Amino acid sequence: MNKKDLLRDLRKYSAEEIARAIAGGVVTMADLQKSEYFTSSMSMQVETALRRINCRDKDSSAQSASPSDQPSEKRTPNGDAVGESSDLRMEVTPADEGKRGIGSEGRILDNVGMFRRPFSFRGRIRRLEYGFSYLIVVGVEMLTQRIDAATAAPFLLFACFVCDILAYWFWIAQGCKRCHDLGHNGWWQLIPFYGLWLLFQNGKPGMNEYGTNPKGV
Repeated sequence: MNKKDLLRDLRKYSAEEIARAIAGGVVTMADLQKSEYFTSSMSMQVETALRRINCRDKDSSAQSASPSDQPSEKRTPNGDAVGESSDLRMEVTPADEGKRGIGSEGRILDNVGMFRRPFSFRGRIRRLEYGFSYLIVVGVEMLTQRIDAATAAPFLLFACFVCDILAYWFWIAQGCKRCHDLGHNGWWQLIPFYGLWLLFQNGKPGMNEYGTNPKGV
């Protein structure tokens, strides 16, 4: 195929063939645009085919590169190969992050310790922390009720209201995490008298979908 034949019988050639001619230096886009048969639709098809050819050429060049030019590989403890830039963390989607025991950096939540995330609905807590949480909420409620009965100062009444809201938030969050420790969704705490079961039932051993065991076992 030469330039003269191509321009004379342009309609005989496909977009792929014309793109190969451009890539091979036989003809240029400026030459083609001088032809009355080179429509805008054909121009778009040729440009698409040309990008496809360029991508294939780049892939071929990358595959033929020497091993020293290839990025080094690291391997996980399981023997899986990962790229050099990988930090060996697992991939996490926003949906997973909200409902599973996975932190913002893609790591399983460590739940060992008391009152690590008191207002969070993620993770697990043991029954001892749940019992202490109940005592804290009862103490806050008794204090706010005494203040409400003893004063009519607007500032103190507003402070008591805020404390009540925080106490209920804290209690629901702790109940949610206690349900997680048993391997259940946090909505289970709405079952009547289920709080007694949360107070006395031992958690699931080992790690579950909500994180590590708060007892460290």
